[in-house]
Amino acid sequence: MATQSTTDNLGTGTQGVANPKAIITSVAQQWKIPPYIMLDTAQLESGDNPNLVVTDTNGATSTGLFQLNAKGVGAGYTTQQLQDPQLNATLAAQAMAPWVASGQAQGLSGLNLLEYVDNNAGWPGMLGVSTTQQVEPSYDQTLAQIYYGQTGPYLTGTGGQSVAAAAPTSTPNATGQSGSSPSGVTGYVRFGIEALGGIAMIGLGIWIAMNPFSDLTSALRQLGKGSATAQSKKTDHTTIGAHSKVSEDSSGPSEEERTRMDKAARAGVKSGRSD
Repeated sequence: MATQSTTDNLGTGTQGVANPKAIITSVAQQWKIPPYIMLDTAQLESGDNPNLVVTDTNGATSTGLFQLNAKGVGAGYTTQQLQDPQLNATLAAQAMAPWVASGQAQGLSGLNLLEYVDNNAGWPGMLGVSTTQQVEPSYDQTLAQIYYGQTGPYLTGTGGQSVAAAAPTSTPNATGQSGSSPSGVTGYVRFGIEALGGIAMIGLGIWIAMNPFSDLTSALRQLGKGSATAQSKKTDHTTIGAHSKVSEDSSGPSEEERTRMDKAARAGVKSGRSD
């Protein structure tokens, strides 16, 4: 239950011992504890080895399925006694039961209830969830891995989760919808190019404003003037063409009109002579 420093496995695992998981489940039900809470804790503490003995940093030994510390929950019992899985699980259940009731009254369940019970009842210490996750975060992290990784009898009917949520099988495209086509990548690239182009233009404008007499600024201004001159020449050619058309239209009477005018003049002369 405390931070382990050395390990002395005095037994041979579960040899000659009834199924530890079955014992733990039975004890949990007797104490009205969701079985997954005790099963997950025993898995983390001892790997379900009722004979495991560890010397902790406080100098005392922690023994059995729930690694009951000789100066804590296991006080008053010998190492051999604490290696009895029935006794070990019962002592652990006594420590956990009040915190289970408290957590359930607050509406806790699943992993939240597991962490609440363990961190207050003594696994890895009686520090509460917040403090435990600050001073010994690896404990609850490992507890969560065990909780999400278990299947079958561990969590059946207990309200816990048997597996972690599956990762998405597809990625969002440019519109934010899931899909397997590469259109999302293309959209992101196009957007990125356009954004960079806009940023470059803004940066260029700021640079020109701050460096009005540089060679680059002069070149850009000449380029702008060249464009304006070309547009002006285009306008002049259009205007000249229009003037030419007007001049052609107003240059004088046509050959046919002049012939008629000459005939009319001659006729007038003849008429004057007759008079």
